[in-house]
Amino acid sequence: MNLEQLRRRRVERLKLEKTVPSISDYALVRRQFQIFEHALKKFKSDVGLWIRYIQVAKREGARSLVGRITARALQLHPRTPALYIIAASLELNHMSPSAARALLQRGLSVDMWREYVRMELGFVEGMKRRWTVLGIHE
Repeated sequence: MNLEQLRRRRVERLKLEKTVPSISDYALVRRQFQIFEHALKKFKSDVGLWIRYIQVAKREGARSLVGRITARALQLHPRTPALYIIAASLELNHMSPSAARALLQRGLSVDMWREYVRMELGFVEGMKRRWTVLGIHE
């Protein structure tokens, strides 16, 4: 999985000029995604594999793919709190607290009250910090 990182470091080290993206710029990453897809076809019940796939896609910057993966994972594993937490954190990172709130509320049947309260408190703290920066007082 680190082969793409090594390739990027090599390009930086050799100070190669950036050109039009070629096949080698995305072939390794695409192959990783294909391997994960094949593995998930065979091992759909492996939640750890889903989480690793989400992490790899997030690390490679495939935002739309991450959304599709989390949606599929939640469809197959609706009773897994970790997937709801990951999906909600992704929504918060995309500045969509209402979507994160909806995801966590949907997962509350899975005993996720603690994570829901933590997300709400984090949102309130962020609002307070913005208010102090803007000079707005309660």
